[in-house]
Amino acid sequence: SAVALVVKTGVVENIAHWIPITRRAASDARQIMTYVDEFLRWGLLDELASQVISGNGTPPNLKGIASETDVQDQAFDTDLLTTTRKARTKVRTVGKGTPTAYLLSPSDWESIDLLTDNENRYYFGGPTRLGMPVLWGLPVVEEERLSDGTGYVADWREGLLFDREQVNVYM
Repeated sequence: SAVALVVKTGVVENIAHWIPITRRAASDARQIMTYVDEFLRWGLLDELASQVISGNGTPPNLKGIASETDVQDQAFDTDLLTTTRKARTKVRTVGKGTPTAYLLSPSDWESIDLLTDNENRYYFGGPTRLGMPVLWGLPVVEEERLSDGTGYVADWREGLLFDREQVNVYM
């Protein structure tokens, strides 16, 4: 096999999250620094997730999945189960990838999770089901940043995010 590499230039963008705190407060209560550190890290990762999904690519924003032009669309077809299965097939046939997971809004996953057959039995095991949510053999990740009616299925191993510098907290 062969790999064709293409030289691309990308701009390094900073994703920042901050809160005001005085040095006195930080010095007087060491516990507050633990809280601030964790709060800032959580906020930063939350913003990163938002950028990965819906960043528009205009600096200082990253280019998110929703802004990609080569993402294949799958129109709604009959019902949610049919549509999600057809989307999975499209990853294989058009994208030539191996789908690894679905990314769905909580409302869309709830609609699928609550589907019942003609005897009112849950297709997906109902409230007593244990373990990771699965649809068509793939894990499902709920993402509140997605609009209802929009979801993604992909070979997520093909996604690549270079992290030049890990999370740092400065004061």
